[in-house]
Amino acid sequence: MSELHRRTGIHRKQVAKRTMLTKKQASKQNLNLQVTSFLEREDNSSVLAAKRRHQKRILSDYMHNLPDKFRLENPDIKVSRARFYQSRPKYLLLANFASRRTCLCARHQNMALKLKAMRSLGLNLPKSPDAFIKKQDTNENLKETLETSLPDMGKYTQWKKLAEGQKSR
Repeated sequence: MSELHRRTGIHRKQVAKRTMLTKKQASKQNLNLQVTSFLEREDNSSVLAAKRRHQKRILSDYMHNLPDKFRLENPDIKVSRARFYQSRPKYLLLANFASRRTCLCARHQNMALKLKAMRSLGLNLPKSPDAFIKKQDTNENLKETLETSLPDMGKYTQWKKLAEGQKSR
């Protein structure tokens, strides 16, 4: 060992320190792997088309909902929201309702476009339709909010279904 130390300049204790992880580091690395595998599942994210070392993926739900889902599926693992957020790899992109690729139905996109138009008028509303609906306590309150703000919006874009062969304006 002494001869190895003289020739390489690396002491045996330094080699041991560099190769062995502490319990804290090992548990953090294990948690990161579990969170990453959870986020990469097909029900939590979808793959974007590209050729890269890591395929970019977009989350199918908002990041604030995923730690709760992770805790429900893994009750024995204790993880804070902050640690869960830090464990998300950079190639996993956050969900943006108006541009996400998981639900492109006309109903959801039209609601997102209406909210975008109302926000441009200066109304203090959340970006996502899910958060907007959760904020409204009753259906009557929701209808009232929509009816009072929609006439003031002027023009806003909406998706429409067209018959085959029919052209849009």
